[in-house]
Amino acid sequence: MTLIKPGKTNWRTRLLILGLCVFVLLALLVAAAWLKLASEDRAARLEIQKQLAAIHAAGQPLTGNDLAKLYPDPPPERDAALLLKPALAALTLRKDSTNLPFWGGSFPIGNAPLDKPMLAEIQTWADKNRPVLDLVPWEKLSGAWIGVGYPAALTNFHNTNLENLNPLAKGLCQDAMLEAELQHPHAAALDLQHALMLGTTLKNGVPIHSMIRFIIEARVCNSLNRVLNTTALTDHDLMTLPALFSDTNRGAAKDIMMQERCLGLFMADKLRSQIGRPPHAILPLGWLIHSYRDKFIYRDQDLLNYLDWNDRYLAVLDQPLSNGIPAILAFESANDAFVKRHPPSFLNTFRKNRVSFLALSEPDLSAFLRPEGELVAHVRVTCAALAVERWRLANGHQVPDSLAELVPGILSSMPTDPFDGRPLRYKKLTRGYVIYSLGPDFIDDGGKAKPADAEDSAHYDITFEVDR
Repeated sequence: MTLIKPGKTNWRTRLLILGLCVFVLLALLVAAAWLKLASEDRAARLEIQKQLAAIHAAGQPLTGNDLAKLYPDPPPERDAALLLKPALAALTLRKDSTNLPFWGGSFPIGNAPLDKPMLAEIQTWADKNRPVLDLVPWEKLSGAWIGVGYPAALTNFHNTNLENLNPLAKGLCQDAMLEAELQHPHAAALDLQHALMLGTTLKNGVPIHSMIRFIIEARVCNSLNRVLNTTALTDHDLMTLPALFSDTNRGAAKDIMMQERCLGLFMADKLRSQIGRPPHAILPLGWLIHSYRDKFIYRDQDLLNYLDWNDRYLAVLDQPLSNGIPAILAFESANDAFVKRHPPSFLNTFRKNRVSFLALSEPDLSAFLRPEGELVAHVRVTCAALAVERWRLANGHQVPDSLAELVPGILSSMPTDPFDGRPLRYKKLTRGYVIYSLGPDFIDDGGKAKPADAEDSAHYDITFEVDR
């Protein structure tokens, strides 16, 4: 008979008890962590329901069907894609050119005459595409728009020659400069009116529509600057053009954020559909691994964090641009710092605020908001210049001493700089004047125009100068 020594028995027993204690402790820790996650997600679900109800009550979109109602496709008689189709198909497109402005050539500054090669190429384009312009039913284009086909997965992006809309607007802008050079002011103004009408067909809030519209309006502002330096428009044309620019506080960035929220909710549903309880036959460790994988992919707290992020941005976008742009830049800087501390490869299931799969879809809003802010400023200084020209016609071709002289006779109120909320800056020159906005650097550079090769770090103002 073999006897077991008491000392050896006690050592094994103690080791077993210690192992059981460690296992129980780990089980308690895991259970506590899981209970905490469950509690957070349960509270998040209740808050999500409240937020979605509030969003719905405010009439803002939550689904693709909501977007289809918010951005409806036009009826056939008001479908700008159909109205423009013959002209866009017949348009003679230009390749890059060192002579043509907007196609690679340098933009003519001030009132210096157009050089002969530029003049000849603009004339050639105009002659080739004059019949194309006659194909556009301009009188029907007012009130018409290009749909995007939300109910049918954005099919209109494939059915519309949007890539030709921009060249047509470019051609109209350069033709306006040609007409001004030939001292045909009304023809120049009509070209610019038509270019703006093309822009107004892009009324849906999708990014591609907004960006093309931004580009068209910016080109019209540049071309109008050239026209006013070259010739004098009639009071009727000066009064007509401002009404064709889009609302300079239209909030395209806000539209994008509302659409982003719909996309986030759609993605959350997709992620949620990928998770679920494992089969009962799976061993406890397998169940734990499966459950961790589920929470790694999606948590209700992720969706709540996403909605809070979206609401925070939307609240800022309701503010004037002078407050909104710095706030958006601060938000994005904080987000970037968070992501650097918590890289996407480690989602960290147990953090209440974490880098999630939903967070990875967040757009770089400042990259869209700053160009929108610049366009708002560009449009405002342009419309202010049109008002100055109207005052000039009524006052013996003299320019006013300040923009205040235009109120209330020509302008109902002083035009403000979107970057600081103060009145636009105005200076009389030896011949003419300059109106300017601070621009995205928020620094008054004294009316310094943006150079053609400006970098992001360059300092300049957004200007409209008339040397005539």
